[in-house]
Amino acid sequence: MVYNSVLHTTYVLPRAVEDEPAKNRLDPHSFIQIRCAGPTLKREERVAERSPSRVQSALMTGSCWILRLLIAGVVLASALGKSLDLAGFVAVLTTYDAVPLEWLWPLAWSVIGVEGALALWLLSGWNLRIGALACAALNLGYAVWMTASLLRGLDIPNCGCFGRFFPQP
Repeated sequence: MVYNSVLHTTYVLPRAVEDEPAKNRLDPHSFIQIRCAGPTLKREERVAERSPSRVQSALMTGSCWILRLLIAGVVLASALGKSLDLAGFVAVLTTYDAVPLEWLWPLAWSVIGVEGALALWLLSGWNLRIGALACAALNLGYAVWMTASLLRGLDIPNCGCFGRFFPQP
């Protein structure tokens, strides 16, 4: 029997190996782990105490689904509102006076494409943290765009968040 104080594990040799000469008994592959004790078990017990119950886990999962569907729904509604009246959305973009006129149509298509892709990304559930960060970055970009426009003193009757269907000053 061998006790490893670093791993807090006791190892024992099988009977057949104990009867062999001493040089064969030192082969580490012939040992069998029989029990684990010490800080390892205590750490596992601490982790088990902190882990959420099934009810808490179900509530967390349900609330994450609801929030995910809500955010994806808002982003998708925004993309659909802009795409249903693309000329109106381009007219809204002209009020910002931030890009040259020849860039307005590609910018409008890009905004709609990015919002649609982000909504589908959130709905798919693939790599949600990065998808959520991408949505946050998009909204931060919108906030910076609007703040810069307001600081320039522009009169913006419609922010264009949902195209021309739900005008917000």
